[in-house]
Amino acid sequence: MKKRLAFLVLSVFIAQSYGQDPNPDLFQTWYLASYSNDLGETHYLTDVEPFLSIDMTIDDQLGFTGLACNEYGGEFLYDTTTDRLELVFFDLCLCGTCNNPPPSHVSLENDYFDYFFGQEGSFYEYVLSTDSGTGIMGLALESIPGFTLEYQNAPVLGTSDFKTTLITMSPNPVSETLFITTEGASVEEFSIYSIGGERVVSKISVANQIDVSGLNAGLYFAEITTSEGTSIQKFIKQ
Repeated sequence: MKKRLAFLVLSVFIAQSYGQDPNPDLFQTWYLASYSNDLGETHYLTDVEPFLSIDMTIDDQLGFTGLACNEYGGEFLYDTTTDRLELVFFDLCLCGTCNNPPPSHVSLENDYFDYFFGQEGSFYEYVLSTDSGTGIMGLALESIPGFTLEYQNAPVLGTSDFKTTLITMSPNPVSETLFITTEGASVEEFSIYSIGGERVVSKISVANQIDVSGLNAGLYFAEITTSEGTSIQKFIKQ
């Protein structure tokens, strides 16, 4: 699966605390759903073909790492007076899954990194929300009015690299064994993520079925990589 780059930050940033801390719900993995600019345009990742997942994991020290087409990382500083995040460090590594990327991925990644690259010292408003129907949390980061990144803490269900009709999972809901059916493609890797974005299962060389009896009841997302591409599908564990 995706390799993470360990970023070495040489500078030490010291923040004074005045009894106020950022919302602890920040400290998790977020998946980019859309981004907007001052022209009033909103760009949704589900419109990008082939689909590219972009994530950001924020730790409890406000350091962050993520993967678009390339890997990136940095650090925020919490402003206790204004309840905002200050970008104090950002860097990227020209490595990751970017082997001859399609133009759509290059354009998307360039747009995304523009929100951070060269923006050290800028402040970001952050707003956390929860969808009452699904329980999925959202994070909005706004650098200046109109320039907003919208994340969610569950993988974004995008257009697959191949027709989704070529792959099915059953039964759904499932109690014990989840069966994977593909047409003309073998399953190479299989991962399951909780609704909070935590990877709870990761397997290589799946024999078209997987035991999920040990999972707690709830909604999950399956990331299925085959010889033809990658698909993300959701299922319910009973």
